[in-house]
Amino acid sequence: MSVLCCHIPHFLTALACRQTPAWRGRPLALVGPDERVWAVAPEAQQCGVQVQMRPQQAQVCCPEVLLRDLDVDASQTAQAEVLAVASRWELPVEPLTWGALYVDLHLVGRSAESVRPLAVELGQRLRATGGDALQPALGWDSGKFTAHAAAMQVAPGRVRLVDKTEERR
Repeated sequence: MSVLCCHIPHFLTALACRQTPAWRGRPLALVGPDERVWAVAPEAQQCGVQVQMRPQQAQVCCPEVLLRDLDVDASQTAQAEVLAVASRWELPVEPLTWGALYVDLHLVGRSAESVRPLAVELGQRLRATGGDALQPALGWDSGKFTAHAAAMQVAPGRVRLVDKTEERR
């Protein structure tokens, strides 16, 4: 197998801040239709606000938290754009969660050298589509678990390619 994991950190809150720039850098929590927190900006996370909290719980943890309704339609549209960009290669794409997906590269590359240009291209395409606020972090390996772990450890705008010899570490 050869799997590229694309993860856009804080996808939903970054989208909200792109629409309302005044929210950027502030403790923000987006409340979904089930009246629970669906997404948390890093500033609110530092205060202890977590996904699945009730809005009242979030306010107890962080009295200055901005509780805003999640624009589900805009979020789904943005997610569809991300999936469309990844699908341009006509390779299997599997959505993982908001702003995260896997691309099966086993037909086109099985080594770090062959995958690097593809990962860079995907990152550039996504940055062109979503802007700097939606920069992806990319991870690659022969399996989903390590590809996902690599994407979660690397900074947005970067790629982490894990060779077979490094998988255990």
